[in-house]
Parts: sequence; C-alpha cells; structure tokens
Amino acid sequence: ASNLPAPLARWLPGRAIELGDVLLFRSPEDARTMLIKRCVGLPGTTVGDVRLPADRYFLLGDRRNDSHDSRDFGSVARAAVAGRVVAVLASRDPAGGWRASRSLSAVR
Repeated sequence: ASNLPAPLARWLPGRAIELGDVLLFRSPEDARTMLIKRCVGLPGTTVGDVRLPADRYFLLGDRRNDSHDSRDFGSVARAAVAGRVVAVLASRDPAGGWRASRSLSAVR
C-alpha cells in the first residue's frame, strides 16, 4: 500500500521496497523530521547482528562515516516510510549554495 496522497498514487507506480532503494521516511526520533537513507536490510533478514522483524527496514546513509542512521536509531517501521526517492530536484552544497550538477538527476 502506498503512503502517497491518492492523486499522486494514481500517477506514480508502486512496488515493494528492494535492497538499494533510497527511501524518504519519518525519523524514529522526531516524527516531524523527514530523512533520506538507502535500504540495506529488508524485513526478515539479518544485518550484522540485527535480525529485522516483519515490516522493519535497516537504512544507512550513503556517507557512512557522517550519517545518523539505523546504526544509531534502529530499524525503521514500514509505516514511517513515505516512499522511494527517484530523483533529485535540487541539491545544496554543504558549504552553501546549490550544486547544479546533482540537480534534476535520477537517484541511483
């Protein structure tokens, strides 16, 4: 089932979450904060020493050394996932300004 509003769900194809998908989800620590991380563990699988229960995902940031992710806050419930990220509309440089090279590009 999609967590998208009905008008969007009709236009965007849905499929099950797969390993490697980049997901937008509500932070388990602060439900007002949305995070983007890559799925490295699916329900029922083991990641390191962690066995994931049904409907839980293990999500890591691509910049592993600087990321606050499932290693810190644990697995993420399916209900917290808003959807898959498929494109970058705009990218901000950490030092300030915009990165045109990453804007309007597909997520890999």
